[in-house]
Amino acid sequence: MLSTASVSVYPDTAEAILYGGPSVANDAVVTGRVVVTGRNAGQVASLQVTLRAQRGRRFQGQQSMTPPTHLQAVLVADGRAAVTHEQLSARSHSWQFSISVPGSTAETVFARNSFVAYELVAEAEVSGTFAGTVQSKPVAVAIKRAPPPDSVWAATAGAALYETADWRGQLQLALATDSRILHSDDQALPIRGVVRPLAKGLQLRRAAFQLVERIVLNSDLSATSRLVADIDVDIDTDQCTSSLVKQEGIALDHETSTERMLSVPSEYTGIQYDVHRGPIRTYHELALSVSIVDARGSVHNLRLASPVFVLPRPCRAALPRYEDTPADRLVSPPALRRDSNFWDQFVLIDTTDSFADARPELALDACPLALQGYRPSDLSQAPPPSYPGAAHGIERTVVDSADVAEMQPLRQRRSREHLAEQFAVV
Repeated sequence: MLSTASVSVYPDTAEAILYGGPSVANDAVVTGRVVVTGRNAGQVASLQVTLRAQRGRRFQGQQSMTPPTHLQAVLVADGRAAVTHEQLSARSHSWQFSISVPGSTAETVFARNSFVAYELVAEAEVSGTFAGTVQSKPVAVAIKRAPPPDSVWAATAGAALYETADWRGQLQLALATDSRILHSDDQALPIRGVVRPLAKGLQLRRAAFQLVERIVLNSDLSATSRLVADIDVDIDTDQCTSSLVKQEGIALDHETSTERMLSVPSEYTGIQYDVHRGPIRTYHELALSVSIVDARGSVHNLRLASPVFVLPRPCRAALPRYEDTPADRLVSPPALRRDSNFWDQFVLIDTTDSFADARPELALDACPLALQGYRPSDLSQAPPPSYPGAAHGIERTVVDSADVAEMQPLRQRRSREHLAEQFAVV
């Protein structure tokens, strides 16, 4: 008599972390078990589990940009088990599986209209069933990438962030936090901002901390930006608030500082991990935004921003072997150099000034431009060496709103060299 059967796949973990850049990262391993249930569960002629590109959902409106992926493990072939098999009950049998994920695999990321994602699917051929072939429901597996935890880059990027910038010799801004590396499972990120007047007659109208995410699609070279976290500071009560900005500010007679806890959203649903290569790339920056009134009554919106990295927390139980770590000094120099620029990104630490309109917030899609004469107060506080030009200090240029007719959107962002030619470097 013909019967029915079902097959289910249960990965040990819903993620696989690759350590290092695509050209040097070791393979990650996805493990788990496949369970076949039914009257004839023991009569499996073939069984395989596949890690493949996640297919787009009908009516979902998102396009898959996942590179073609088909990683398969054969568990049963011609009725013979190729892996460990266990009979759970008279109607249920289990097989262990292990799939190797190449270090060059593109990471999981979800943009508004496109995504890179993967799923596990098991397929079994069971004798004596109505349907000769039975397939499991897809199970999502996230592919993540992180720098080796013991690498020089991780140690440098994990150090405290402290950035300062002077504006026209009238005002100094400072932004500080514990680390440039953020994890979405942290409860909150402690941040501190300082507004230090260098001249008389200034008033402070507004201050805010922002965590900004930029997503770049390689298909059409377009980019979008969005706020993933934002805290407004009420300058009258020094409490977090979302109330409208008041027209009158407070006199900046002395240094003003504020500390807040900024919540980092959950991965994939609220924020994406940093992805620096692949069909979809993501970058993040932490910013201190202030609105001030100068002695002549003109309102200026100033923004001090610095790159940060949203990375998965390393799984200590699944780290690569000591001798396989690219950052290890025992590894040959070519292995150290061939992927040294993986964590590089085109980001300028910036303080942008624009005359305020009815809404003093800056347009987030504006091209970030750096402030003239902007230098770190201490060379030891310079960003990690993976940033462009960081070996000799990040190049910083001067931008005044009177010199810029219109700030270009990100999709028209010009190169660092073009900016250096257009705006004089002090």
